Amino acid sequence: RWFFRGSIVATGSPNLSFRRCGVRRTATTRLGLAIKAPPALRDLPKDLPDSGNPAAMATAPPDVLTTVSFRVKYWTTWGQNLVVVGSHAQLGEWDVRKGIWMHCEHVGSDELLWTAKATGSFHSHFEYRYAVVDGDMNVVRWDAFSRGASFTPRAIFTESESPLPDSGKKKQKQKPNRDRVEIRDTWESTTHPENVFRRKTFRDVVVPDDTAQSAGDSGRRRETLVGGALGQMNVSMNASTNASMNVPMNLSEDSASPVFHAPPTEIAGNDFVTGTTRVRLEVRTLRPTPGLRLHAVGSSQSLGQWDRDASPAMLLDTESRTWRLDVDVHSDEFPVRYKYYLKCETKALGKSGAHSSLESGANRVIVPLGWSESADGDASGDGARNESEKESASKSHPEAAHSIPGFPSPLGAPTPAASGYGLLNENPGDTRDVPFSWHEQPLANEQPLAPGRESGRRESSRNAPGSGSVSGDIPSSPPVSEPSPSNRWVGPDSRPSRIIARDGHFRFPSPWRGCGIAVPVFSLRSTHSVGSGDFGDLATLVDVAHLAGMNVVQILPVNDTTVHGTWEDSYPYSSMSVFALHPLYLKLSPLLEEAALVAGPGRAHVFAALRLELEKARHALDLKEVDYEATIAVKMSIAKRCLKETAVRTTFLESKAFKTFLQEQQGWLKPYAVFSALRELFGTAEHWRWGALGAENAFETVARLSAPPNGCDSGAGSIHDAVVLRYYVQFHLDSQLRAASAFAKKKGVLLKGDLPIGVDKASVDTWMHPTLFRMHASTGAPPDQFDPNGQNWGFPTYNWDAMSKDGYEWWRERMRHLERYFSAMRVDHVLGFFRIWELPGHARLGKMGRFRPSVPIRRHELDKNGLWFVDRLCDPWITGVALRSVFGDRDGEASGRFLEETGIVVPSKKDPGTSTMTFRFKTEFRTEEGLLDGDAFRIRDGSPDWLIKETAELRAGLLKLQHNVCLLRDAEDADAFYPRIELGTTSSFQELEPWAQNALLYLSDDYFNKRQDTLWRENARRTLPALTECTGQLVCGEDLGMVPQCVQPVLEDLGILGLRIQRMPHSPGLDGEFGAPSTYAYDTVCSPSCHDTNTTRAWYEADEARRCRFAASALEMRGGVFPSPPAYRAEHVEPGSSSNAFAPPKDGVHVQRQGDAQGRRRGSIDDASARRPSVDCGGHETGRRESVNYDETADPEKEPPGVPPAKCEPRVMRAIIRQHMASPSALAIFPMQDLLALNNLYAQRPASEETINDPTNNKHYWRFRLHLRLEDLLSNHEWLADIKQLVDEAGRNPSEFFAHAGGH
Repeated sequence: RWFFRGSIVATGSPNLSFRRCGVRRTATTRLGLAIKAPPALRDLPKDLPDSGNPAAMATAPPDVLTTVSFRVKYWTTWGQNLVVVGSHAQLGEWDVRKGIWMHCEHVGSDELLWTAKATGSFHSHFEYRYAVVDGDMNVVRWDAFSRGASFTPRAIFTESESPLPDSGKKKQKQKPNRDRVEIRDTWESTTHPENVFRRKTFRDVVVPDDTAQSAGDSGRRRETLVGGALGQMNVSMNASTNASMNVPMNLSEDSASPVFHAPPTEIAGNDFVTGTTRVRLEVRTLRPTPGLRLHAVGSSQSLGQWDRDASPAMLLDTESRTWRLDVDVHSDEFPVRYKYYLKCETKALGKSGAHSSLESGANRVIVPLGWSESADGDASGDGARNESEKESASKSHPEAAHSIPGFPSPLGAPTPAASGYGLLNENPGDTRDVPFSWHEQPLANEQPLAPGRESGRRESSRNAPGSGSVSGDIPSSPPVSEPSPSNRWVGPDSRPSRIIARDGHFRFPSPWRGCGIAVPVFSLRSTHSVGSGDFGDLATLVDVAHLAGMNVVQILPVNDTTVHGTWEDSYPYSSMSVFALHPLYLKLSPLLEEAALVAGPGRAHVFAALRLELEKARHALDLKEVDYEATIAVKMSIAKRCLKETAVRTTFLESKAFKTFLQEQQGWLKPYAVFSALRELFGTAEHWRWGALGAENAFETVARLSAPPNGCDSGAGSIHDAVVLRYYVQFHLDSQLRAASAFAKKKGVLLKGDLPIGVDKASVDTWMHPTLFRMHASTGAPPDQFDPNGQNWGFPTYNWDAMSKDGYEWWRERMRHLERYFSAMRVDHVLGFFRIWELPGHARLGKMGRFRPSVPIRRHELDKNGLWFVDRLCDPWITGVALRSVFGDRDGEASGRFLEETGIVVPSKKDPGTSTMTFRFKTEFRTEEGLLDGDAFRIRDGSPDWLIKETAELRAGLLKLQHNVCLLRDAEDADAFYPRIELGTTSSFQELEPWAQNALLYLSDDYFNKRQDTLWRENARRTLPALTECTGQLVCGEDLGMVPQCVQPVLEDLGILGLRIQRMPHSPGLDGEFGAPSTYAYDTVCSPSCHDTNTTRAWYEADEARRCRFAASALEMRGGVFPSPPAYRAEHVEPGSSSNAFAPPKDGVHVQRQGDAQGRRRGSIDDASARRPSVDCGGHETGRRESVNYDETADPEKEPPGVPPAKCEPRVMRAIIRQHMASPSALAIFPMQDLLALNNLYAQRPASEETINDPTNNKHYWRFRLHLRLEDLLSNHEWLADIKQLVDEAGRNPSEFFAHAGGH
C-alpha cells in the first residue's frame, strides 16, 4: 500500500500537487495528482506567501483557512493504521473511509507518534475521534471518547506588510497566511483506572462528590460543555481568548461552545502578545477531590517557572470533570515542561495551601511540531528538569510530595497500597525530573524486558505473563527530536498560533481497588429470616462487609422466577419478569406490623394469630437448606391475609406512596400483575395456551384486567384481587430493597446485582414482546471440559434486528430499573452479546447447537471442496458396525425399537472386504425431544439396579448415535450449514476418506476461528452500549467459557470489567493450568471461585495430584510453607508504549496501565491465537498446556515444595485470598464460603454441601444456605479482623483510600 499526503499550493492554478510519503520511502519516486480546486481555494489571494516573519496578528478575514494538526501516540501492529474522523467535512463526516489517514513514525524503540493535518474552516464547533483500522478499513478499535473543538482563525501578516497605524500613510496591502493550530491528544482508554469514576452511581457510593463546594468552583458559574457528557471533551479557542489563568469561563449566548471573556483589566479583543503561542492545558480528575483545586506548574513564565506559589489555578467543568487553563508561551520558552498538582484551598483540610499533591511520573512536555533540535539542549524530550529547578522546587515546598490526607504516601505506608503509579521518564534511567525523593524507590523502567518484547511483539495486558494492567493515557507530547522532515512546518512562520494539550488524567498516587463478599440472598440466615434470606438481611450483610474492611456485596439475580410453581423456580437466572422482584425475598415482620397498625385494635386477634403462625414457620423452616416451595407458600399466604383486611387494602391503594410507585413503574408492574393472575387462573405460565389472552392480545388484556372491575363481574373481581396482591408484594419488596441499597450507600458499600442473559419462554416479557425473541430456539453453552454435553438453558434467543428498531430500549429499561437498587452490575454471560449458542427448540442437551449470529458454510463452499454428499454429512451416520460397537449384544434391541434400515449397504472400514447395512432413526425418535421426553425410557419406581443401568446405557448410546453427524442444517436457510462442534470425535467423520476429512477440518477451523470475528465484534458494539450508556453503575461482565478473540478489545473499549477465576485461566497455553492473579489486568474482577463452580475448599480437596501442582506452582509453596505474595505496586507508566511498562518489578506486582495497552490490544487482537483457547479444526478447544508434573515444579536450587495439607486449612485459604487481594484487579470478590474457610470452626461442614450450582444439571435445585447466622458472624471480631488485615495489607481498604480530615 502506498499512501499520499502533501500541501495544497494555492497559486491561482486549478491543480493541486501532492507529495508522496509512505512507510517505505523511495526518494526517487513522486506521484502527481491533478484535482480541480474547489471555489474556496480558487478565490484565495494569488500572492499568499509561503513563509514570513509574523509580527502582528488580527482577526482573520472569512476566507483565511486554519490548518489543524492532530497528533497522538499509539502502538499498532503491521496492517493497522490510525484515522481521524469527525463531524467536519474535512474529517469525513463520521465516515471512516473518508477520514484523514494518519502517518506514524517511531519515537524511541517502541512508541509510535501518529500525525495528520486538515486545512479548512474550523470556526464552528466540530467533533472528532481516532479509529484504529485494519487493511480493509474495518474499525478494530475506537478511541474511548469523542472530542470537540472550534477555532476562530487568526490572520498572520508578514512584518513588511502588516497594517500600519493611522499616520496619514496609505495602508499597504494585507497578505494573510494560513492559521496553524496543534491538537496534542492523549489516547484515551476506557480501561484507565480513573475511568471507574466516570460511573456516577458507583462514584457516589465509593466517595461522595463534594467538589461542587471546593475552592475550584466557589463563586464561579459552571462551564457548560456541548453535550455535557463525561465521554466528550470540548475546547473552544477563540481568537480573542484571554490567557489569564483566573478568568472565569462562561457560555456565550450566541455560541454553542464555551469561551473566555476577558475582564477590562486584561488584554482583550484582538490584542495578542507578539511572538507567543496560546496553550490550552486540559486534564481530568474523575475522582472527586473535595476542598482541592488543580494548578499547573512548569518551566514557562506563565506557569510560574516551577514556583508552585506562582503557578496558575485551573478551572473545572463539573460535568466532564475536566480542568482547563489557557496561557501564553513565548517562542523561546519551548519546549515547555510542566506538571499538575492538587492544592488545598479550604480550611477543612487546614491552612490554605498547606497541603499539595504533585502528580506522579515524569514531567509533561510540549514541543511544537517543527521545533529545531538545536533550540533546546535536551533533545531527548524526556521532560527532565535541571538541578536548579529541582532545588528551587525543593526549597519552595519542602513538604512531602503527596501530603494531602487520604492520598497514600508512596514512602510512608507500610502496606502494598502505599506505592505510587510509578516514576517512569521518557528517557529510561533518567530520574532528574523527580522533584522529590521518589527516585529512591525502584522504578519500573529499571526492570528487564517482559517475555516476547525482544521480537517487538507486545503481550496482551490481560494475559501477558508478569504483567497486570492499570490502564492509562498515552501522552501526546513527543521528544524534541520526534518530528521528521515530512511532518514539519519549515520556516520562520512555522510557530502555531494555538496548541491544545489534552493530557488525559491527573496521575494520582494509586488507583482505586475494592473487594467484597459474594453470596445469594436466599442463602443468608439470620435470627429473623423465614426459610431463606430476605432483603432485610442485606443490611446485616453490609455491616459484616463494612467491619471486615470490604466495600462490595455481590448477590445473584433477585427477579421473580415463578413459572412452574415448584422448586424448579429456584433457578435465579430463569426470569419470569426482568423487572419484578422475587416474593422469596420479602421480609414479613415489617409487613405484618404495618398491616396490624393500619387495621387497628379491633383486628388485633387476627394479627396475633398471624404472628404466631410466622414464628412457627420460622422455626419449622430453619433447615440446613432452603425449602423453596414451603417458604414461598408461607410468605405469599401471610401477605395475602394481610391485604385481605379491608382497612389495609383501602389504605394501601389510596396511599400516596403506592400511587407514585404505580405511576412510575406501571410499564412493567401492570403486565406482571395481570400475567401472574392469569398464570394462576390457567394453571400454567405457558401463555401460548391461553387462547385469546395470548401474546397477540397482551396489551389489550393488560389494559382490561388491570382496571378495577364493575361490581357485578365477580370473575373479574377475583382476577383483580390477584393483581392487587402482586402490587402489594412488589411495593414492599421494592421498598425493602431500596432501603438496603440506601444503607449500603451510607456505609460506602457497593451493592452489586446480577443481570441474567435470558428470560424464561413462559415469561411476562415474551408475552408482551414476542417479536423480540426467537421462541422456536433455545440458548445454552457449548460442550467444555466441565460438561461434555454442553448446556441447554431453555431460554429463547434474542431477535437483535427487532430489538435494534427502538435502540434496544428493552435492555435500556432493564439497566435503568436495576440502577434503582444497585451501584454495580454483573452481566451474566456477556459473550451472548457477541454471539449466543443457539439450539433448536427440540434439543434437550447443549451439544447440537451453533453460534448465532454467525457466517455459515455455504453449499457452494462444500461443492468447491468436493463435499457434495450433504445428506451423508448432516444425517446421523449409523451402520451395523457402529451399532455393535455402541450396544454390543443389545444392538438388535436398539435397532428394532428405535431405528429402521435405509436400504443402503456400504463397505465396512473396520473389516475391509465386507459390507454393512445403514440405519436411520424412526420418525418419532429423530430429535432429542422425541427420544427423551416420551415413555421409551420410563421405568417404574423400585425397579432393580440392573434395569436402571441398562436403560441409562441404552439412552446414552442412542444419543451418541443421534449426535453422530459432521454438519448441522439451518432450518431457515437451505443453503447454510454449520460444523458440528467436536466433529473430529465422531465416527461419521472418522469413516470419511482422508481428503474429505481435510476439507471438513479446513472449513470447521475457518468457521470457529476466522470468519466470525468481524461479525461478532460489530454485533457486540451495537448491543452492549445499550447497557453501558444508560447507567452510572460499574458494569462487569462474566466472560468465561470459549472466548472469541474479539471479546476482550470490545469489553475494553466499553469499559466493562472482565471476570477471572484462577482455576479457569483465560489463556491456558500461556498461563498454564492455573491463572496467576498477579498478572490480571486492572479492569477485571478476580475470584477464587464462583456460584457456577464448587467452592475453593471442595475443589482443593477433591484431587490430590492437582492439589500438589496447585500448591507448588500457583501458591509457590516451599517446605510446606506458603509465602506472602509480592506486594502490590501500581505502576502508572506515562510514556505510552515503553517496553519497560510490561516488566513486573522484582519487588512487587506490576500493574500495567492499559492505555499504554496497545500491548494488551496486540495480545488480544493480533496475537490472540497464540494465547487464547480456541477451537481446532475438529472443533476441540486447543491451546491448553499440559499439566506439569508435581515433582518437576520444585527448583533444584530451592527448597522442595513439600506435601500440601490434604484439607483446605485456614492457612491454605489465607494464601489463596491474599494472592487475590494483592492482584491488580479493580475488584477482588470472594464467595462467603471461601471467607468462612479462614476459620476452623466455620469449615467443619462438608465442602461438598456448600456448592450453590451444578451447571451440568439443568434441573439443579438452588437451595444452599449458610449454616451460620449473620449476627454470629457480625460478633466474631477475630474473624472480621483477620479479613480486614488481608484487605489492609493489599491496599483495598476504602476508608483509608478516601479518608481525610472532615471527609466521609
